[in-house]
Amino acid sequence: MGVQAGEPLIEEKLTEDLGDLPGVDHAVSLTNARNVYQGPVEVYSWAPYEWVVDEERTVAEFAAEVLAEPLFIDNLVSQDAATTAIVVTLEHRDEKLVESLRRLAAETQADGFEAHVAGFPVERYDFAKLIREDQQLFVPLIVLVIAGVSFLLFWQVWGVVLPLATVALSVTLTMAIAAWTGRELNAVTSLLTPVIMVVSVAVSMNLCSAYTWESDRGVPAIARAWQKIGLACLFTTFTTAIGFGSLALSEVPAIRDFGSLSATGVAISYLAALLLLPPLFGLAWRRGPASLTARPGSLDRLLTWIAGWLERRYPVVLVIAALVVILALVGIARIEVETDILAQLPQGSDLARATRVIDRELGGVNAVELLLQGEEGTFRQLEALQGLTSLQAWVSQRSDAGVRKTFSVVDAIERLHEVKTGRKDPAMAVRALPDDQETLDYYWGILDRAASGRDSPVKLLISDDAAVARLSVRLQAGKASVTHGLIQELVAEARQRLPAGI
Repeated sequence: MGVQAGEPLIEEKLTEDLGDLPGVDHAVSLTNARNVYQGPVEVYSWAPYEWVVDEERTVAEFAAEVLAEPLFIDNLVSQDAATTAIVVTLEHRDEKLVESLRRLAAETQADGFEAHVAGFPVERYDFAKLIREDQQLFVPLIVLVIAGVSFLLFWQVWGVVLPLATVALSVTLTMAIAAWTGRELNAVTSLLTPVIMVVSVAVSMNLCSAYTWESDRGVPAIARAWQKIGLACLFTTFTTAIGFGSLALSEVPAIRDFGSLSATGVAISYLAALLLLPPLFGLAWRRGPASLTARPGSLDRLLTWIAGWLERRYPVVLVIAALVVILALVGIARIEVETDILAQLPQGSDLARATRVIDRELGGVNAVELLLQGEEGTFRQLEALQGLTSLQAWVSQRSDAGVRKTFSVVDAIERLHEVKTGRKDPAMAVRALPDDQETLDYYWGILDRAASGRDSPVKLLISDDAAVARLSVRLQAGKASVTHGLIQELVAEARQRLPAGI
């Protein structure tokens, strides 16, 4: 959460309110973030804002300290001090929690702040909301289109009801199977309902049309109609299902689910038409489905004219088709497969605006987390930390890949070393790793005591047995291909810069 143009007291209240929300593990801002200081005897940690609360320091002195601290800059405060951040860690994510975060942010704006809420849980919530809105818009539109075309073909109510009944049955059974198998709707599988609706109408429309061309009505007529088109519809259904089913071989779970469920829906549409329509045509109602007849109109005349034109000018049609294929092949070569979360959102949406502000003013919303694993105690050794320092320095320079900020346990150790080396003379302070293992072991003793606290960031950066260390790389929102390239380079650099065995 980014907050602009306010006073520390308001940020303090917002931090406390966010931390008290059910589902929030903790919230960190400039009002409760700790720094390291040298006491009369020992090094200790303290939230510098507490000195402001106790009136031992002024707000100006507090601002000067936090703006001089690299651990705070571009993480909790922007370099121009116009923007601060509250980093909220969630125990779980759900719609109510995201709405609560946004509600508190909106209340803060009434106090003169400009507040923004962003992050991966918010992205998931907003995408789910957009999916629901799309479903509410497109499904009724597809129903209207199917009903309109059906009515133009048959000019009867049953000519509209029967195809829509088949569509409804196909979609319901397909979505039930998705629910039974534990599939969730996402940006890809949300297309499932419209696709099944469009595909499933074909068999029922063909069957209804074939029925209307029979001279008599009822069960015998539907039986002959099915004999004429049933096999053809079976093959078209089978080939369509194979086309969708090929997507089930994808390594991307969302595409795999979409392919398998679409193929299932196509198969269900054939069975739905086979099992639903014949019994309905057999109903002994005076004006029931069996009364459906063909009533050729302007649409039939248009289609007949088009068929005649194509038959007379088939060489022209073949040339046009060949040109279209050539253009399609050229277009295929120009396709760029890319994912940019921000570009997929409405640019005026709250999340898009929030992401742009945090990317511009702070360290970015997105992150790549690299976990480095060795044997127990590996990252208590100076050699391993020197390798991690080298790797962190390298990735920090990758602004071309959108890197804005990096964090690791090295930052905490370097801060401790700076405090100790500047104990007598601040001008002698050095922010770097110590030169010897003995001094490093001393710092680890301090960090071990700090890690025992509930809100300590140390345990987020290294495991209790020091076998696993975490390098967090904060990024601007951007293209997935750029991030993927950075990840590959980062892993390669890690293998070169870290000792063997990690």
